[in-house]
Amino acid sequence: MFCSKCGNEIKEGALFCTQCGTPVDVNSQNVVMYSYVESTGALTVNGTVHLQYSTAWTPEAGDSARLFVAPSISGNPTFDLQALPAGLAWDTSTVMTDGIIRVVA
Repeated sequence: MFCSKCGNEIKEGALFCTQCGTPVDVNSQNVVMYSYVESTGALTVNGTVHLQYSTAWTPEAGDSARLFVAPSISGNPTFDLQALPAGLAWDTSTVMTDGIIRVVA
């Protein structure tokens, strides 16, 4: 399967393209739901962002997920993120600029 946005090959069971963060078509993966916040104007994010991933996805270093789509993102949110498997961590360092959260080793 290939990403509908960038053409990157997507591994079986992935929820998001690892290249651009575009969500995978849920109908092709038997996934119940995915979501992100999209705004046509400036997006301000405060409060707590909760993230829980599907059991159909096995996170690996280099994976990413798009949380926000907007021309500009600002705010000072906290993150409540589901734990990753041993040896992996969430990288939120660029989420407020590009809207993408990443999995790192």
